[in-house]
Amino acid sequence: MLGKSSENVVGRPVDEPKLEAFNKLCSFLDNKDNCQYLLSDLMEMLLHFCAVSDKLYSEKHLLKFLSERYGNSVLISARLKYFETFVSFRPVAWEILRGNY
Repeated sequence: MLGKSSENVVGRPVDEPKLEAFNKLCSFLDNKDNCQYLLSDLMEMLLHFCAVSDKLYSEKHLLKFLSERYGNSVLISARLKYFETFVSFRPVAWEILRGNY
């Protein structure tokens, strides 16, 4: 969608500050050894990477975009009553699942 004229693109226009912050977050995640994050920590990192603090993706959209970008390499937990949502990348997710079954 990026780089195409707005006449040919259907849907909501791309919000560049949000997209840039998301790409910086993904670059950070790609270069770190830590493979498990709380969703609240990812939202805080996204805020850090965003030039305009009121221009953030919601938690729901962030999870959607992480799923789209990383596909089967990411496991996103469901929010439970006493536990926060967490995001794990494949190596850690497999260890957690294997240890519990």
